[in-house]
Amino acid sequence: FTLIELMIVVAIIGILMAVLLPSMARGKYQAHWSSCSSNERNLAAALESYRVQSGGYPSSLSLLTASNPKFISLLPNCPSNGVGYSNGYEIGASSGSSSTYDTFTISCQGAHSLVLDSVSQGFPQYSPTRGLDLYGSSGSQDPVTSTHPGRGGNTPI
Repeated sequence: FTLIELMIVVAIIGILMAVLLPSMARGKYQAHWSSCSSNERNLAAALESYRVQSGGYPSSLSLLTASNPKFISLLPNCPSNGVGYSNGYEIGASSGSSSTYDTFTISCQGAHSLVLDSVSQGFPQYSPTRGLDLYGSSGSQDPVTSTHPGRGGNTPI
């Protein structure tokens, strides 16, 4: 091979890498976002179990691992930046006692919106009334809803 032929091959490989690397990075963030959604669903299931046993939602996510029985073995972190969901856990009105509440919202504090155009900052979010909201109000998709047989009718899951 001549030097010019080798330079052309190297240039073609460089162009292909420049085209493929951004899509590979986007795929990585989509995987993080999907994992974050799954983490929120797992936390919501643990919160629902806590509510059934205690009569309301806890004031802090750490109560899910500190109580006996444990409702979740370990509190997950957002895969995009390693921050826990405790910062994004908001509780609603108190049901009388100071440690249980009637509603909650879990929001992701990750960096999904920096790479994924359809995702708003602080999403995905989960609340018992809305279910899993993947994109936010400015996103191009609707929140994921489905019929849940235990709740009757078309309610978010």
